[in-house]
Amino acid sequence: MNVSLTIFLLTLSAISLAAARHTLRIMQSIRTRKELCDEGTGCYESLGFVGCSVICSAVDNLYHIEQLLNVEYDRYEVIIVLDAQLHTEKFAHIIAHYRMIKVNCSPSDELPTARIRNLYRSSSRNFRRLVLIDCEQRSAYDDFDAAASVASYKFLLPIRSHTLLHRHAIESAAIILSESNYKNIELLISHVGEGGYIFRRQTIIEHGGFSSHLIREINKKATLDIYLPISYTPHTFQHIKPTLKVAIFCTIVTLFLTTWITWGVAAVAALGTTLILICAAGFFSARLYGERSWSSYNIFWFFRQMCSFFRPRKFIV
Repeated sequence: MNVSLTIFLLTLSAISLAAARHTLRIMQSIRTRKELCDEGTGCYESLGFVGCSVICSAVDNLYHIEQLLNVEYDRYEVIIVLDAQLHTEKFAHIIAHYRMIKVNCSPSDELPTARIRNLYRSSSRNFRRLVLIDCEQRSAYDDFDAAASVASYKFLLPIRSHTLLHRHAIESAAIILSESNYKNIELLISHVGEGGYIFRRQTIIEHGGFSSHLIREINKKATLDIYLPISYTPHTFQHIKPTLKVAIFCTIVTLFLTTWITWGVAAVAALGTTLILICAAGFFSARLYGERSWSSYNIFWFFRQMCSFFRPRKFIV
């Protein structure tokens, strides 16, 4: 057998095994979470004093805020960062809806880039976990810094616009972080769907705030990879850029043509089987963690997360 063909087939086999392994890890993680959380026993109470602050940039929709607040875990808060001068109506709407009042905010020297104009908290006990920050709009990283500077809890989960939390995401993270083996973990990375990052607040302060190179600066030994969904994008906002679709299509067509010309029909069949397996694994994984419909978006993200170990470690928002 041709050496190049052997290498090609071995590569396809490795990709197929990686897809199966990634799916199996997701299945095992979700099964464990269901055993711990579905009955609700002890799942909503603080575990090992683990608390999490969701820090938000460009979140101004009431439905989005309601979804983020719909978490039963007790050591939890949602911090919204918004520029009141640029988004006057939306800011006023949030203030009125949640009955928020201005409170004192002492300047913090932990994160110099956190320039907060005003800080608001709700006067209603029902929304005591919501914090609103009026801050000049510069970048998402600066928004996260402002939120981190007033966060009450040890761990921070950044959330972008149109990104929602999966059910039991916070409880699942708390269960993991409460285990004694993971007491020194500085970063959790989810390799499911949209993925997700949960940072230790002290780590953010030690590195001078959020940035695109932050993840590269964190010791890999202090990073924990998990296979549980943290966040997702609603179907109304799911899309792949047209240029990327064209690039993916052209790449696949070129790959099939090159395979056929170089090694023949049998190699093309092997390639097609591998792609079908990846699509099936992506579909099955999406169903496991709650996606009710399937699209090319699911496959793209499945393959992207499956290959995440080979990508540069960057925190892109």
